Amino acid sequence: MPFQLCQVNLDGAWNSEDTSAGIGVIARDSEGNLVSGAASSISAQSSIEAEAKAALEALSLSQAGNFSGVIFEFDSQILVNAINNPSKASHWLLRPVGARIRRASIFFSFSCWNWIPRKANEAANCVSTLARRRMCPESWISRPPSLLVHVLSRDGLPCPPM
Repeated sequence: MPFQLCQVNLDGAWNSEDTSAGIGVIARDSEGNLVSGAASSISAQSSIEAEAKAALEALSLSQAGNFSGVIFEFDSQILVNAINNPSKASHWLLRPVGARIRRASIFFSFSCWNWIPRKANEAANCVSTLARRRMCPESWISRPPSLLVHVLSRDGLPCPPM
């Protein structure tokens, strides 16, 4: 099986008023083509919990896709730090989460967890926000929501037709 490097963007969207949350995951191949994605409406007690659940979903999706190498990118610096160095997590509750995600990452020949600015994570943010509002089906990859197609097109990335 040839080495397949993918970039996976992920995000968690959380509403503090009712603890509703959504997670969004978008996987692209080395050419920038959309190859997989996930959206889910969940419940979370904090924004960091929603981000952590998005990270776990990103791992699951990447393992199911049999990607050899994965570059995970998202806009939660606190969680990225907890994953990259669980023993130095800024909050004790993040240590086991970071360690669990780190352990699950060994499935891949190569993986790294990077922080990116929110503006660079717009597509995953769009999916997670739509999922939180229950406006995005869980299996949207063959027919993404029009708002997501707009975001991907604006980024100049290949995307499926609406």
